[in-house]
Amino acid sequence: STQGDWAGWFSFFLEVIEEQARDATYRARRLSELRAKMRTQVATARASAMLPLLVDQLFVVPAITITMATDVLGVTSRAAGQNLNRLVAAGILREIPGSGRTRRLFIATEVLDAIEGRPSGAR
Repeated sequence: STQGDWAGWFSFFLEVIEEQARDATYRARRLSELRAKMRTQVATARASAMLPLLVDQLFVVPAITITMATDVLGVTSRAAGQNLNRLVAAGILREIPGSGRTRRLFIATEVLDAIEGRPSGAR
């Protein structure tokens, strides 16, 4: 703007918008594919019907506690913890070490990687 190159500035501005739109589209597609993969992974004949609900919640907030899972599922703390442990066993969640017995924290690292645009497992 200081040199009066409005056409150049406008072109640059549009390139930045295009790049951001492509990045957002890529991340949205990656998140959608990851959600479908995780839901398929937990949808077995013997799996709890609550696991897909927890998977969906991880795409709202990719960190969860037993208290949060209790609220989402409408079950006891024990049942919520068991379902979270199933997601840990499936590799969908990772428990944060040292988060404590009463306030255990679980993270969906693949979801975080997709949000942040990192390759899966880049942590």
